Amino acid sequence: MIDDAFMRILVDPDEEDGEVDAIGVRDAFLEFMSTIMANYKRYIKDPGMNAEEPVNDHAGSKDFFDYAKFRTDKDAVRPNSFIHKLTQTANFGCFIESRSLGRSVNDEQIIYFDRIAKLKRT
Repeated sequence: MIDDAFMRILVDPDEEDGEVDAIGVRDAFLEFMSTIMANYKRYIKDPGMNAEEPVNDHAGSKDFFDYAKFRTDKDAVRPNSFIHKLTQTANFGCFIESRSLGRSVNDEQIIYFDRIAKLKRT
């Protein structure tokens, strides 16, 4: 069963066409995510740096990213905070793995995101 709230479309009567500005939504989302993810590259780590724990074939995002430090620096240590929950998602893990394993070199979306994040800092 679908909640009635999802079936209602709320449109501002003052808007002439009722169309959603897709570019505006995209830009707002990129602004939001680039703020949250600012300096994320600082927390990417090389799993081969720790000689005590050799890199294996099953390395994952937890091997490539310092989640605890990222959450601490973003004031998101509490498990119910947005950033803490974001870092627990599969998409976040895939993003980190792609960045760490060099899969994102040709990924236009990640390249664009990094460019936007860099512009935001300058």
